[in-house]
Amino acid sequence: MKNDVIKKSKQIAIPNNTQRKKVDKIANQVFSLVNKEAEKQKSVVSVHFGGSYAKETWTPEKI
Repeated sequence: MKNDVIKKSKQIAIPNNTQRKKVDKIANQVFSLVNKEAEKQKSVVSVHFGGSYAKETWTPEKI
């Protein structure tokens, strides 16, 4: 039973390769746009991924 719970939890919490590729593509597009605009601002030193994407804690149902 414990193994069933762990298996089901992983299915819910860990995105599959298709989902990961989709999110990576969108994240990289957004990063490029933000970075392009940030370069125009003298006060912006750098741009980094943050939040659930950077920590890889997002869940597939949020896609």
